[in-house]
Amino acid sequence: MPKFTSKNIQKELSENRVWPVYWVYGPEQLKVRELVHRIKSAHLKNIPSEQLPLSCEIFDAEECDAHT
Repeated sequence: MPKFTSKNIQKELSENRVWPVYWVYGPEQLKVRELVHRIKSAHLKNIPSEQLPLSCEIFDAEECDAHT
């Protein structure tokens, strides 16, 4: 998977291009949370309401290891 900056990801989301997996990291937690929110919103927008997922899993690197 290619490496993107926050601006690249936001541009792709505005063009309705969503990757199946994102690995978001950085020292600025507010920016990370905002980007995760934008990704989730863009992803759910593309799914018909009858097919919405029952759950969404977010792993925090401070709380789990890389194996998880």
